[in-house]
Amino acid sequence: MFRGALEMIGLPRFLKATLAAAAVALPMAAQAATVTLDPSSYYAAYGRDYWWGHLSKSEINTALPGTGSTAAQQNEGYSSTYHYRADSTYNFTTPDAETTVFDISSTLRAQQGWYHGYASSRAVTRFYLSSRHEYDLSGFFTDSGPHTGEWRVYIYDLVNNITHYDTGWNTTSPLTLAGAGLTGILEAGHYEFYYQAALVGHVQYSTTTGSGTANLTLTHVPEPASLALFGLGLLGLGAARRWRTLTA
Repeated sequence: MFRGALEMIGLPRFLKATLAAAAVALPMAAQAATVTLDPSSYYAAYGRDYWWGHLSKSEINTALPGTGSTAAQQNEGYSSTYHYRADSTYNFTTPDAETTVFDISSTLRAQQGWYHGYASSRAVTRFYLSSRHEYDLSGFFTDSGPHTGEWRVYIYDLVNNITHYDTGWNTTSPLTLAGAGLTGILEAGHYEFYYQAALVGHVQYSTTTGSGTANLTLTHVPEPASLALFGLGLLGLGAARRWRTLTA
């Protein structure tokens, strides 16, 4: 239809070609930036008392866009004085058509009496990219007390089995994500963004608290061919306007 309309306009052939390129480039640009959340994605909180063998847990699916919080607390026996508790929060947003943000945070508490256990927070975010995106990863973990704080964050390509960033299980505190791999390019595909923080150990009649965050920002990167077509289309629109002015 667009090409037929151009034939009705008295424009040189090269202007018709560039305007047709614009018609192709505009919808391509509009459809390029797609991030889709895998329905298996979830965030969770766990509290475990090893002596009694009890596990309290909460696992909830995430949404994009979406936000939520959940908690799990496992008491030692019948007393809430001593317990292991984790609180998990997620906030997934799309600030604009080109950007997607996955934000995870958690707080942990190990208030141990006689029996040992753990408090743990986890978020497994799997997503599909329909085109190339730039990613920016940041995060922080800290704990205070005698129990051991553990923290892990990674980005993994589920199709090609490639790890783009991985802290491994890290017990340093405080810890800020650093080093190579915090920024980079993700091609179209299927990925997993993983976060877990935990307090573990066996230190009787003691209390440890911890907190952590991880933020992954994805920004669409236009394909070179789309940029070229789009630029050619803009050039054609400008030239057509000037042509009509000169021939009026």
